[in-house]
Amino acid sequence: MTTKVRPPQPCPEEYKAKLEQLDAMSRSTLAKYNVPWLVQTIFVDQDYLTLLDIADRWKDKEATRDNAAKDLELDKHDYTKQEQDRAAQRLSQAVEEMQKYHRENIMDTKEKRDKTAMSPGARENLVANYKQLTGRAPDLQLQGSDNYMKLQFEQCYQGKVGVFTNKQIISQIPSFETRTKRRRTDMDGVTHDYEEEYCNDPADLDSWRKQMRIFYTTLLMCTAGCPQHSNLQIDMDDINAYYEDFLFGDRVLGRSPPPSIKVLMIAERKAWRDIHIKVCKGTTLKEAMRQITIDSLFWTNELARKGKGDSKDGKGNSYQSNNWKGSTSYKGKGQKGNKGKYNNKGYNNQSWGKGYNSQRNDLSARMGNGKSKGKKGKNKKGFSTRDNANNQDYCMNYHFRNNCPGQCGRSHNCPNCGQAHSKSTCPTATTGN
Repeated sequence: MTTKVRPPQPCPEEYKAKLEQLDAMSRSTLAKYNVPWLVQTIFVDQDYLTLLDIADRWKDKEATRDNAAKDLELDKHDYTKQEQDRAAQRLSQAVEEMQKYHRENIMDTKEKRDKTAMSPGARENLVANYKQLTGRAPDLQLQGSDNYMKLQFEQCYQGKVGVFTNKQIISQIPSFETRTKRRRTDMDGVTHDYEEEYCNDPADLDSWRKQMRIFYTTLLMCTAGCPQHSNLQIDMDDINAYYEDFLFGDRVLGRSPPPSIKVLMIAERKAWRDIHIKVCKGTTLKEAMRQITIDSLFWTNELARKGKGDSKDGKGNSYQSNNWKGSTSYKGKGQKGNKGKYNNKGYNNQSWGKGYNSQRNDLSARMGNGKSKGKKGKNKKGFSTRDNANNQDYCMNYHFRNNCPGQCGRSHNCPNCGQAHSKSTCPTATTGN
């Protein structure tokens, strides 16, 4: 009779469609202890679909052994008393392992951070979930390390996506640059030893792309392993739309001039911080990813950011604005001036006054092809760097570089005639302007 068939015998055809509703970890654990296929389908009928659902069904192993046969109504399926007891015994062993897994991986936050290894079988179950979702197993080089995957899974299990640094995103097959630190703490009077792995930030675009693929492969494995959180469910199409098409495409990485590797890393991690916040506030992960891709103001601000170490790209081209060169607003040790005090003259005239005004004067001169008249920011034809009708600065990216993504907060009206077109295409401009 098919009602009493159990693993390792093949699953009867009439049960396969129903068992697809159980998560992969629950199926593998129940099959490991030879729980009859019929019993597994009863869990589906009673809406116990995840490992956590089944682990919390009974208080402990003894309660499972005593009550499972009655709660699952095995007598209605022609199970004898002996067969009921045997099925309950196998089920109690499976429930005990599920409860142990839940305690070790979710409940105890302090002890779990002192370990880098995942529980036995955890990675295999996440791989099975990923394969069920995408139709293929994830590349081993794109899977996260045991420590990183465990941290990511903990967040997903709680209905979050988490915020991780580039130093934490490490492959299951790490490079030689990956390091492990051993620390000792005596906060509670006991010495604890634990390992914390970390790696250097990516040094080039190829390394950064690979790290991002490790990140989204691990994330997809963990979200697929938490089907109880419907707000986290995404598929490979969502991942490709965000990373391969948007982030690695023309809108971000392919823009001209290209952003530096440091600017890219910071912007991408800030974007995931915002996604994490949106998810915590109730937005689905899929919608949060869509919202961040259409937030042109966020990407314009982040990708235009320039700081120390970002002045040149890999080809030696400068990204640094002239108005920041040589500016010093703080007189510290080794500089002429009062140690530890702000130099008001240097701050006002050099960092903001002189540098900022020189940039605006240069803009006004370029807009009218004339000479600047200094601090007023007007050229000899009377054009200002500001569209006073809209109370906005003119957008240099739009008027001179033709690469503004829009929604930048600056004016796109022509400074010559005030109409909605760039200065370079103005029909009223005279030859040579």
